[in-house]
Amino acid sequence: VEDAMAQFVDRFPEDERHETVRTLQRDLAVYRLRRRLERRARGVLYDRMLSPAEQICLDALRTESADPIVAADKYRALIALYGDTADDDAQLCVDLARGRLDQIAPHAEQIKSEHLALLGRQMRRAEQLRKTDAEAAAEIWRGIIELYADKPWAGEVVEQARMRAK
Repeated sequence: VEDAMAQFVDRFPEDERHETVRTLQRDLAVYRLRRRLERRARGVLYDRMLSPAEQICLDALRTESADPIVAADKYRALIALYGDTADDDAQLCVDLARGRLDQIAPHAEQIKSEHLALLGRQMRRAEQLRKTDAEAAAEIWRGIIELYADKPWAGEVVEQARMRAK
């Protein structure tokens, strides 16, 4: 049905049912997202049988899809902490972390750059709004603080938002 909906939307943009089918496509995408997140949430959260290095590595692996920047930081920390260990299990985790870091670091940097560019635009927008709508500007600053306060790489922008939101 999904292919048929896509074909209909592409072939008949003037049809009166066009918006209804587009709405159904969006509903399907939202449903799939919800199901995917529910499956992920049912996963095992913590395994006490793993070594500390394995637990950290597993945590980083699970974090990759949600926040590759945090996952990359976890891999770097694991490498720093266990990089020169003689423990074979920990060394395997370090090797895995190095491989995963090579894979995700470019993507993580791209995401970080995109977020920082967005934050810069929103800070400029809030600064302009401050002259005409101080409350709207304050909402933007509070949004930045709420969404990015736990992201070390956004610390400078968050601090600027905190100073302006006062």
